[in-house]
Amino acid sequence: MLEWIPYVLLGIILMFPVLQAGVWLNTRRLRGRPAPQYGDLLDADTAPPGAPTLFYFYSSHCGPCRTMTPRVAAMTADFHNIVMVDIDKQDELTCRFGVSAVPSVIVVNAGRIERAMLGKQSERTLRALMSALQD
Repeated sequence: MLEWIPYVLLGIILMFPVLQAGVWLNTRRLRGRPAPQYGDLLDADTAPPGAPTLFYFYSSHCGPCRTMTPRVAAMTADFHNIVMVDIDKQDELTCRFGVSAVPSVIVVNAGRIERAMLGKQSERTLRALMSALQD
């Protein structure tokens, strides 16, 4: 009578990797696209338009974000073109960039999205990325 229960459970278990793959593909598709207009949502001294800029999207209730956010905040002292975006407070900017998961890092250079990374990144990776942008 309950022979269908294992099939339902298997379907639910298989659904999660498929959803994660969809989010990953969406992030990969961002690369090379024109960056959305964001100057009206930021302070003028935060990220000058046209300058290479790293956008870090995070949330206060995200576990990996809680470990990554202090490191990115410390990097803002060394690199002035890092914009930290709390997706709960700046939802319009989040929607404009099409961010669907956090933590996400998006690099905008010359009006185009140059790089989009999903998930927790090491400080070394982010510093290397920022150093390459400065050159």
